[in-house]
Amino acid sequence: MINKRQLRTSVIILAILVVLGFVGMGMYRENESAYELVWSPISSVTEREDMFSLTVNVLDGNHLDELMRFSQLCADSKIPVCFFLSEKFYSVNSENAKKIASLHEVGLLIEKDTEYLSRGETLRLLANANEDFFKHVGKYPRYVRSTKKSLGLLTHILDAYGQYGIASVDPSATVSNGSIVDVGAIDTTTAPRVVALVTEAARHGLEATPLRDMLYSVDVKPDVFGVQHGNG
Repeated sequence: MINKRQLRTSVIILAILVVLGFVGMGMYRENESAYELVWSPISSVTEREDMFSLTVNVLDGNHLDELMRFSQLCADSKIPVCFFLSEKFYSVNSENAKKIASLHEVGLLIEKDTEYLSRGETLRLLANANEDFFKHVGKYPRYVRSTKKSLGLLTHILDAYGQYGIASVDPSATVSNGSIVDVGAIDTTTAPRVVALVTEAARHGLEATPLRDMLYSVDVKPDVFGVQHGNG
């Protein structure tokens, strides 16, 4: 049974997602029997009802000025955001990538198709991507996200590197506690809207939380719906 506080919190979360125009990555599959992976990328965590995390996918540097302003304003406003950086971005914008990494958590955004790679090929791809990421960003990525729907063996091997596979919540789906959501496209209005809405959410007891404080141990596998349930 859902109490009034839980219902109010869910409504606030849903309102934030809709107003911001959050865009999920569509990593859900309608047919449960279609799940072939041992576990899925994490899309949410069964946690305190007043927690959620913001993420951004950085595909390229086409809107670099807006991206950097958003990063700085969120840092100044103490709004935690995890930026998933693609090779297209960090290889060309290394200094900006390092700046973002100095202010926020960062993750690796994989755009390559891993669906038909063997285990060995997937291990090599991820190992090379991690080293390349470190070379340009100055940190190893704790989190990994893919732009592809079919991931092959990618999510099977992430725990070998102590990494988390992170999906994002589709705003058309039911939003639950512990949601990990994607901000979507960055433009000149994104930063002030995010600051205003996160501030308003905080007034209602809803806290934007870093991914590192949301996630359990990497040994706690998500279920087929991408939810991590903890040890107890």
